[in-house]
Amino acid sequence: MNLAEKSLICFDLGGILVKMAKTWNECLSWAGYSSFCRPELDAPVHTFEPYNLHEVGEMLDEAYLSALAAYLGLPTSDDAFKAHLGFLHDPYPNCLELVQAIHAAGLQTACLSNTEEWHWKKMTSSHYPAVQSLQIQTASHLLKARKPDPAIFLAVSKLAAVAVDRVVYFDDVQSNVEGAQQAGWDAYLIDRFGDTAAQMRRILGL
Repeated sequence: MNLAEKSLICFDLGGILVKMAKTWNECLSWAGYSSFCRPELDAPVHTFEPYNLHEVGEMLDEAYLSALAAYLGLPTSDDAFKAHLGFLHDPYPNCLELVQAIHAAGLQTACLSNTEEWHWKKMTSSHYPAVQSLQIQTASHLLKARKPDPAIFLAVSKLAAVAVDRVVYFDDVQSNVEGAQQAGWDAYLIDRFGDTAAQMRRILGL
């Protein structure tokens, strides 16, 4: 890749810079509710439609947690909130150094995540220094749209004042990569089970 032809490097967060659960059973386990795990909860988190509605602000917090408690079989909304926060885990290693190398190369950085306010507050906290160091931070609940809709990628290009063909994007979900490509971005699929920073360095040639 010729980085001289690029202006903005944009990252998904979960599965790229932030380790996260993919299923509700993982969320339950990480939150200490393993006894509530069951086979049907091995489906991806986003198959629970209220989660998607909550991400774009179309479902209020109280209604979402009540629906989630019922879905997971948990006793209370407080338990559902703990399971919801179990979605996020530790940062991936070496990502801060990658972001710093990108800045040193004279390029702008951003993130675009499908998320909501509770997860967003945690991911933009000091626990995730790579995320904190990004120059543009935005997400589905702020833009009122969700990946893989190409419109959300175009919104980020406009926000950064960067032409679509000058953006490089990394995501761990194929449909999101395809949505970014439809918007004109140079997008790449990253394996969240591998060394994400090393994969991105190889692609960027850094």
